[in-house]
Amino acid sequence: MSPSPAPWRIRAVQLDLARQRETVEGICRFADFAADHGHNTLLLYLEGVVRTKSFPFRPADASYSPADMERVVKHAARRGLDVVPCIATLGHAEHFLTCKELEPLKESGPNVWGGHMFCPSNAGTYAFLRDYLAEIAAVFPSEQMHIGCDEAWGLGTCPTCRAKLDDGLSHDDLFIEHLLSMHAILQPLGKRPWIWDDMFENAAEKVLRCVPRDFVMCAWTYEADQIDLGGYQGHFNNLRRRDWLSIYARLGFDVLLCPVASGPRSTQALTRYGRRGPVLGGLQTIWELSHSFLPRQLPGVALAGRLWSEPALDVNEAWPATIDALLPDLTPVERAAAGTAALEGQSLTYGPWPAAALRGPLSNVEARAVAAMELAGATLEAAMARLQAEGSKAAETQRDLVEDLLILTRDVVLWGKVREALADRIDPRVAPGDPAAGRRAIDDCLARMADLQKRRADQWARHRPGIAPELASPPHRDAAARLRKFVDEIEATPVSQRAMLDLRLFLWDAFSGPQLRVELRCNGEWRDLFTGGFKPADVRAPVPYRLRLPLRQMGPAEPDAVRLTVTGFGGQGLSFASLVLADHALVPAEVVEVSGQVVNAKAALLDDSSFAYLGSPDTMRTLLDQTQRAAATITLRLAREAESERSC
Repeated sequence: MSPSPAPWRIRAVQLDLARQRETVEGICRFADFAADHGHNTLLLYLEGVVRTKSFPFRPADASYSPADMERVVKHAARRGLDVVPCIATLGHAEHFLTCKELEPLKESGPNVWGGHMFCPSNAGTYAFLRDYLAEIAAVFPSEQMHIGCDEAWGLGTCPTCRAKLDDGLSHDDLFIEHLLSMHAILQPLGKRPWIWDDMFENAAEKVLRCVPRDFVMCAWTYEADQIDLGGYQGHFNNLRRRDWLSIYARLGFDVLLCPVASGPRSTQALTRYGRRGPVLGGLQTIWELSHSFLPRQLPGVALAGRLWSEPALDVNEAWPATIDALLPDLTPVERAAAGTAALEGQSLTYGPWPAAALRGPLSNVEARAVAAMELAGATLEAAMARLQAEGSKAAETQRDLVEDLLILTRDVVLWGKVREALADRIDPRVAPGDPAAGRRAIDDCLARMADLQKRRADQWARHRPGIAPELASPPHRDAAARLRKFVDEIEATPVSQRAMLDLRLFLWDAFSGPQLRVELRCNGEWRDLFTGGFKPADVRAPVPYRLRLPLRQMGPAEPDAVRLTVTGFGGQGLSFASLVLADHALVPAEVVEVSGQVVNAKAALLDDSSFAYLGSPDTMRTLLDQTQRAAATITLRLAREAESERSC
């Protein structure tokens, strides 16, 4: 008989304190939950939110003291948890580099990720990090230290780094130099370095051979449908699939597989993959809770702890068993509703307001998801009322979890209802019908927004007492006022003067970062309609999607051209563009001009499945070579449909 498989050696869960502060008491309660559900390691994602003697520059109300962290470490140790700090030593160094005292250490020049990256060619970078990490090491006795190193796509942009590239070094060389410098800093501190591994996605194996073998590779991926037993797709490398477990095993690296708590399916898929072995363990990540709260993450945390500490447990059976264990006071139907909300509720991407709501009517898939969440919400509402009436102290965690999942369902349903309501309000072709009925749909959305804001404010006061809520609920902050103003402006415009630019877009790679600028020409002058990144609501699949931009107060002359400009890394597909008015539409009649890299431009003249592509579809190339990010532009002459058909 073969021996039973052993639990994974490291069963870690991460708490993101860089993007959202939690109270020390709240962190300790989270540590208790992690320990109770099979975890033995707590990773605190800090970037640079701990003040020390060498780094005293962060405000006290926006950072932690060493004493705060020592309290967490001592509490976690009593529960058998090793606490590992994660410090930004290359990219994602906003907390450090927004302080004027450290600005000279910044990698200057164009940077995809906002410019907050340490310069790896500046000796001052390592002098600072040597002092700071020694102070952090004194607070955290763990033998492990995570040094970040993900998404450092600004490498080589400052004059000093560019000079090295001109002398024959590569971006990989700069990255390896940084890792070796950090290794030299951490060795005397007795720390084993962990790093996110995405910077190796575009690298050949010979680059990995230059990395000391005591580095632990934190291999992260969050999309379950991109993971199978043969490997998983990358992020910034044209989604190239590789068997990273085999690669790291062959080269002698330990690996932590890193799913995300908000996507339980990614935990299930990575666990299946990891059981092929060998792995050092798993790291369940939690990110950016500025507009949500920890209870929502608890099912994913418990699922990972259960799977990694019970390796014989069937992956498919673990999820319902986890929900049953977390919510024993709920009925089976209520637990099923909670599982649905936790599993499906965070799959849609809202994006910036109001563009996120200007996608047209819901697709069939979206409509089913919203309907499922509405049903789950109604079921959880009844469960919440009963738990509150019972008032048992033992049910407090259950009430917090049910409340947060209930708010999540309301959030998704609100997003769907705003989508549907605005689709009718901005389309000039929609018959006015009963104005009162149309306004009731908007008023219902406004009431739902107000209810959500109140619920979130109450949550904030309970879960984050004493922490300023400036970042609370950014998707809904001032959303009611903006929605009301948006609709009032539309309704104040006579139907004869309204128009809507309807763009049918396409994106090959959801991890790319194209910036789209949309302009309309009228009376010889170009008018800006939209600038920003705009991706599909479901970023998991390359499917056509829409952006509908309302125009108000149209002049006597109709627009005669539309221009799209794409910059950034990766490209943007355009299938069709039409300017819709109340009684007719203007559609592309000819391609007037293209500049930069534009493929299949004439496909934008037909409303079909073909598409023009602006910019490079090679995401990897545009990341590694910034000269490939030059603007790509297409200008289309607009005409009435009959004239357009004659032109084609």
